[in-house]
Amino acid sequence: MRVPDEIRQCVVFVGLPVTQPNGQVALSFKGTAFFVAIPSVVIPGDSYICIVTAKHVAVALEGKPFLL
Repeated sequence: MRVPDEIRQCVVFVGLPVTQPNGQVALSFKGTAFFVAIPSVVIPGDSYICIVTAKHVAVALEGKPFLL
């Protein structure tokens, strides 16, 4: 099955920055997420962009700032 490009282009990997022993920062991947646009009821024609992920991914982020 071919997934449409519109869907594939809204999916991202989510991870936490981790400092390695050599001092470099790497990304520890925790899962995936996708973007959705929710129409604004306050500003006509505007939208709120949100990121959506599974609960187990959100828990793995440990409440820390994450990277996409």
